[in-house]
Amino acid sequence: ESSIAGVVNIWFVDDRVPKMKSYHTNGCMDRNRAIEDKEEEESAKKEKKEKNIEVNIKVNKDELIAEASEKIQELEELSGEQRVPLLNQIGALYYQAEELESAIKYYEESLSIKKEMGKSYTDLMSLYNKKRQQAAENKNDEQMNYYMQKVQEMMQMSKDMLRGKM
Repeated sequence: ESSIAGVVNIWFVDDRVPKMKSYHTNGCMDRNRAIEDKEEEESAKKEKKEKNIEVNIKVNKDELIAEASEKIQELEELSGEQRVPLLNQIGALYYQAEELESAIKYYEESLSIKKEMGKSYTDLMSLYNKKRQQAAENKNDEQMNYYMQKVQEMMQMSKDMLRGKM
């Protein structure tokens, strides 16, 4: 009778382990070790990707705000309805940069000059709803009612435009 002792090479093929790896065991298959290694590798990649996304968002936000600032300077040269397209662009830039108060300000100014349905109208309605939701989450009844009233005003404006009252 003979016995086999020593190190055994075991090769795994697993969907979580893209490459076959050799793990030395003392007679026990160490499949879990291969899976843990792969999960650690994926976790490190995910963390790196998240950090890159955070940096890109910050740069993108700064770029959007800088672009909005340039357009604000251009506004000074315009008057009346000429300002509307630029006001909408500024509102959109601030909306993308998640600067909700600033986006609301420029969209409201645009609609006060020229009442029209379109992206500015739908964006402003979305902004009011976001602000209303934030107020509800913060249990701020005054703000919640304020933005609910703004939503209702927008809906009335839409009805009036459709009925030809504006």
